[in-house]
Amino acid sequence: MNRTTIGLVFVTLSSAPLCRATDYVWSGAAKDGYWDTPANWKPDAGFPRSGDNVMLPPTTAKVTINLHGDQAVRSVTFNPQAPFSYTLTGNTLTLDDGGQIRFLQLAKDAGMDDAARQGISSDLKLAGNATIGNENRWYFGGELLDIRGHISGAGTISIDSERGGCVGFLSDNSGFTGSIQIGKERRGVVGGCRQDG
Repeated sequence: MNRTTIGLVFVTLSSAPLCRATDYVWSGAAKDGYWDTPANWKPDAGFPRSGDNVMLPPTTAKVTINLHGDQAVRSVTFNPQAPFSYTLTGNTLTLDDGGQIRFLQLAKDAGMDDAARQGISSDLKLAGNATIGNENRWYFGGELLDIRGHISGAGTISIDSERGGCVGFLSDNSGFTGSIQIGKERRGVVGGCRQDG
């Protein structure tokens, strides 16, 4: 009598939960201006971390958000209502590899100048490649996305200038060892910024 042995292979799945990105929208409900206060976000069960997406929605006042420690996210989207702006300040914000920073287009009848500038004055660290874009074409003279802190890390920063928006890098960025690629250049315009001379 022949005996056949059948071997069973068991696949063990990890019991660790899968990490999912969360989309956080700033509410500022805690009124302390701190990034790491859960009550300042919707949903308010936590605050944005690496892998998460942040939306800064229309507001009725200028808003300064203090990172209150080093933070990391996948993306930051500025969607303000002119004449009000957002500024991220404080420690270092790390942008995940493949991350994005976007300034969405303002209403054309916003009637505004420099208060439409959105800014990151904290230091910005890139964990890899990143896309930075501004959908505003200098309609009123000040629709600028300012990156005012020091940039560090490697990879490629792609400036998405399809709509001609201006992105300003306003600090010593010698800690950045990657490259910058501008999506579109036109005579007299680089990334949507007016060039004198």
